[in-house]
Amino acid sequence: EVTLVAIGSALVADLRGPSGDIKNDRTIVLDGSKSLDPDDPNGNQPFVVKWECVRADYPSPCFAGMNFGEQRGAQWKFKADLLQDGVQHTFRMTVSKGSGAATRSATAAVSITPRSSAISMPTGRIDRVCSGASCPNRHNADMPLALSLALDASAAGASIVWKSDQLANLGTSPDIIIPVAQLPASGLVTVE
Repeated sequence: EVTLVAIGSALVADLRGPSGDIKNDRTIVLDGSKSLDPDDPNGNQPFVVKWECVRADYPSPCFAGMNFGEQRGAQWKFKADLLQDGVQHTFRMTVSKGSGAATRSATAAVSITPRSSAISMPTGRIDRVCSGASCPNRHNADMPLALSLALDASAAGASIVWKSDQLANLGTSPDIIIPVAQLPASGLVTVE
């Protein structure tokens, strides 16, 4: 007698939204709708989505009052001024499917630190640069990682310093390429 046990593929949690220092007059939209179940690419069985926020000065609560913004499935929208200025807030989204021992889950996170909108702060966008029309959801660690920073017009003249807890000496140019030898074979790398 042979018993086969089907094991589902790992889920992919994909959380998009701002990270790092942000002005407190912004509306924050955290969007996990690009999360993926490789065994259900059409999304016939929806994810169970769990949101969590933890402040750097835990156990202080992320939100001062009872207004947590608006959560709808894999999207959370709120005003940044609901958060404490100058304190890092880490938002985690966990997507799961199944039940009991067959439960599969994946988690993604972003961290933001609200800053007073009265303080001048350069802003911009970091994009991954790939050959072809668009980048795949996950970067292939067998390829160099190319990043490009586009500063907003209000940030003209700002100096650039790339940083990462996992990588050293990333440079000060708006465009960087991280060689394969510096990338982890698996897991995550965070670059700011």
